[in-house]
Amino acid sequence: MTRTDACVPLTVREGRAVCPACGGRTQVVILSDTVLIKFPLFCKKCKTTTLVEYGQSQSLRA
Repeated sequence: MTRTDACVPLTVREGRAVCPACGGRTQVVILSDTVLIKFPLFCKKCKTTTLVEYGQSQSLRA
């Protein structure tokens, strides 16, 4: 697990969270009213866990 106090902004593609390390889509679904603060996002593809944040100021990308 990657442990840092800094959170990375979350990118969303087609309603799914995108791994900041490899760019692959994860299984985490992001809805229009989702808010995440220091969320440990795990990627099955690259086997990393990254702390991410996602707020109302960010918009969904289709």
